[in-house]
Amino acid sequence: MKLIILFFFIQFNLFAGSIVHHEIDLKIEPAKGLIIVSDVFGDNENPNEIIIPKEASKIKLFHGKKRIPFNQRKSGNGTIILPRYSNKTKLELKISYEFKPNTKQTDIAPGVPAVVSPIGIYLSPSSVWYPYIKTDFETILLKITQPAGWTAITSGNQVKKIDNTQYSIQEIEINKPIDRLFLISNNFDVKKEDYRGISLETYFHQDIKVHSETYLKKLKEYVDLYLGYFGSYPYEKFAVVSNFFSTGYGMPGFTLLDKNIIPFPFIINSSLGHEFVHNWWGNGVYTDWSNGNWNEGLTTYQSDYLYKELESEEAAKGYRLEVLREYNNYVSKDEAFAIKDFRSRYDRISKSIGYGKVMMVFYMLERKLGTVLFDMAIKEVIGNGMFQIISWDDFERVFSKVSGIDLKVFFDQWINSKEIINLETRLIKNKLEINQNGKDIFVFDLDVELEIDHKISKNLSIEVSKRNIIFNLEKYGPITNIKIDPQFHLMRTITNLENPPSLNKFWSKKSNHYFTNIEGRKFKGLIKNFPDEINEIVEIDDYNKIKGNSFTALVNSNIQFDPIESPLYGFNLNQKTLEFEERDYDLKSHVIVLNFSKKDNEYVLVIAPTEQSLSNVVSRLSHYGKYGILIFDLNGRRILTKSF
Repeated sequence: MKLIILFFFIQFNLFAGSIVHHEIDLKIEPAKGLIIVSDVFGDNENPNEIIIPKEASKIKLFHGKKRIPFNQRKSGNGTIILPRYSNKTKLELKISYEFKPNTKQTDIAPGVPAVVSPIGIYLSPSSVWYPYIKTDFETILLKITQPAGWTAITSGNQVKKIDNTQYSIQEIEINKPIDRLFLISNNFDVKKEDYRGISLETYFHQDIKVHSETYLKKLKEYVDLYLGYFGSYPYEKFAVVSNFFSTGYGMPGFTLLDKNIIPFPFIINSSLGHEFVHNWWGNGVYTDWSNGNWNEGLTTYQSDYLYKELESEEAAKGYRLEVLREYNNYVSKDEAFAIKDFRSRYDRISKSIGYGKVMMVFYMLERKLGTVLFDMAIKEVIGNGMFQIISWDDFERVFSKVSGIDLKVFFDQWINSKEIINLETRLIKNKLEINQNGKDIFVFDLDVELEIDHKISKNLSIEVSKRNIIFNLEKYGPITNIKIDPQFHLMRTITNLENPPSLNKFWSKKSNHYFTNIEGRKFKGLIKNFPDEINEIVEIDDYNKIKGNSFTALVNSNIQFDPIESPLYGFNLNQKTLEFEERDYDLKSHVIVLNFSKKDNEYVLVIAPTEQSLSNVVSRLSHYGKYGILIFDLNGRRILTKSF
């Protein structure tokens, strides 16, 4: 059944979306690596093109009760079926086929489109496992036959489930519009609990089922938090599903997480909430991809950042600073692109723009309007935009209407510009010169903190709308110090003092050198997950031979080096100990990781007493990018991490 749904709202564009209905019969045979698919398109839907998997075989097509011929051609992951209708009468169209993915069962890589095997079922839309025709949305009635003891999970609601000794049959109804369907199945331990009208569910592998209660308890906290923010939840359920390979996806009504990371605290305390919020942003209010993906940044703002805000003002400030550091480290002038051109994350640059910069845009917008008006506008978008396709233009209209403020300049400069605010300031005889150095001129309010006569401080907000302005501070008395945007309220370039040495800063460099006094082949295995391009590993016996931006790892070394001091971090390293924060760390019983700068180069020095202790630490350093000083015990347990 295809419906054309048109909605007119003062604050939105004209929405036009088509919905096609499927009635799918799916038989899963994991032992054979096979699924058998039958699909009936509703309400006499007779498409000219149908896309099915490229590996599909035994394809049959019926128009009404009559089997009809078809042409076919390959296209990407799919095969395009071109029905040859015998007459123009609209009749029920049915297609059936078998599908055997060519995925190896060992070392399954992230991004694989489909896996059908005894270790689990994973079917993503990119595999076109069920027939796809060009449409905006779908509703689906799904019947699944699979081995006894297996349970499938997807969007929508389970209507019934029949189990016997040979097989399991499930019927699932997806009655709210979705843009594409994932399906996962396995021998799950299933836990369900109703809370505030929502079925909270976990589908965990047997070896991690002990974590179900912890997840259900945390989900209740998220329900309480977000029903307070948003008013209602768009689906009947939210499920957390464990997967047998690396995924971290959010779909309508559920999230799919790698089973190996489910026990980690950072997943339950941050990532889980992020995926829950996606049921409003991206999986409820849908994204107009042609005009830029706004949903990742907004989801980040109302989850990851929000949790820091609820923790403390200082934690929230630290999160904003890390966003600025990541952007300034990874996004060069030549590689920057506008928010309107962001579609998805594929590297550090795209993440810094689509997640970080967009998050800061919503933060600056809330500061501009105030929390009350911002929250009103958010609820307006949800109320009128649920199950619709929303663009940046729609956000501008809604927020302008709710606030009564013309936000065209704000949205134009942040959505369409490739740049961020680039300031240069000088204090000359109690006059503050503010210059914008970028190609684009931004309009914003600049927070300035004045220190007057070495004694008192005063906070000002200066409206900046030109490339160069001079602000007279004489009436405040003798200015002895000045801080620009000290709370990091703006998406801007930052100074070296605001961006001290760290692993992320080192990895952001374009040409890094790696040095070690262990076998290069062994060392290469330890650093294979580092986020930079590793062109060469040099084995050294003299620390003085290192050059440029360098990462050096020394083990039980007789290599002599001069003491290293860092005025910024306040450490002192000699041949036997690291002195830091009034404590000495013996190099024989600790693994030390130090970051420091010298003559515009970034240096990382790792010192470990044994190869095993080095391995315990270095192989996991990619998770510690924001830190400048790290101290571990010999087993790799963290003793101290420090950033400034």
